Amino acid sequence: DVIDARQSRWQIRTRSGATPLVEWTADLINDVPEKVLGWRTSGDADVVTAGSVSFMQAPGNQGTEVRVHLQYAPPLG
Repeated sequence: DVIDARQSRWQIRTRSGATPLVEWTADLINDVPEKVLGWRTSGDADVVTAGSVSFMQAPGNQGTEVRVHLQYAPPLG
């Protein structure tokens, strides 16, 4: 769910309509259009995470290369 231009709310469910297993709020901390998006959790998150997604031209103009860097602390260790 989008909260505002810098925050979004995330939930993981086992099936549609089920009670969320975990949920968190993410802050957008880096936004370079068509280049990179970076985020980190805020507040009392069930899953503490930070990461980025970067986009670049693939070699030989064969599309877009997408790279994801993700750090997280699982709720049960």
